[in-house]
Amino acid sequence: MGRFGSRNQRKGIPNEPALLAAAAENPGGSVAEIDPTHIDDPDGYVPPEAIRGAWLVDGSGKLTGEYQENPRHGMPQDDFSKLTDPDHWLGWLGDDPATAVRQGIEESLRAQVADTVVE
Repeated sequence: MGRFGSRNQRKGIPNEPALLAAAAENPGGSVAEIDPTHIDDPDGYVPPEAIRGAWLVDGSGKLTGEYQENPRHGMPQDDFSKLTDPDHWLGWLGDDPATAVRQGIEESLRAQVADTVVE
């Protein structure tokens, strides 16, 4: 089973210097392909949904040509489903915990920067 499941596929090995350098630094591991449309800083936090997939790297630091697609790739999604359980300790957030959390974060940020909007 691979990093994202069992859906390995063979692809042509890309000739991107940054990807090849990352592979050389991770022998026996993998190198993630990050979708730049979902993040501002590839060296910062990258949500799982921003990872298109991963290239497998052999023991000598070379790309194998095996690629594992990330089935969760797409727009980052909030998952507040566990907060809707009536017995959850954050049950005081009400019937729509996602809105309550977002409003709380926005109010906190707005106290620091008056025109803050959380998207």
